[in-house]
Amino acid sequence: MQNEFMTSTIDPLRLRKCISASHELTPVKLLVYLAGDRSATVRQRVAENPRTPINVLTMLANDVHPDVRIGVCDNQTTPYGLLLLLACDSCPDVRYAIAENSHVPRQILCLCARDENPYVAVRALKTLQSTQPIEQRDAA
Repeated sequence: MQNEFMTSTIDPLRLRKCISASHELTPVKLLVYLAGDRSATVRQRVAENPRTPINVLTMLANDVHPDVRIGVCDNQTTPYGLLLLLACDSCPDVRYAIAENSHVPRQILCLCARDENPYVAVRALKTLQSTQPIEQRDAA
């Protein structure tokens, strides 16, 4: 999917919104506001921000745009239940984002390893291998 900033003209307001949504010190109130922005790129940046409240992440995990849902996958504060929901997403790109994330609990990665999409399944297996404790990796 084409990113909004890959076009020749950049909307300065949208750029400022993306920077604000990405910043680690952005007030929660502003993140909540930006989560409703019409730009999927802005919503994705909110989804990736570790300060985004759980209720907002829940809303963004159900966003129509897969890149926004991928942003929720990439957020290290996303709770287990939302990660599980996203591991069963209809879009293979979202499931792949879960499968490649080393911060996702092993149980969810094991679920992804049985995904119907072979790219998702193999990626989950590779992530599981790379996140094994060192002594288990050496024995394999």
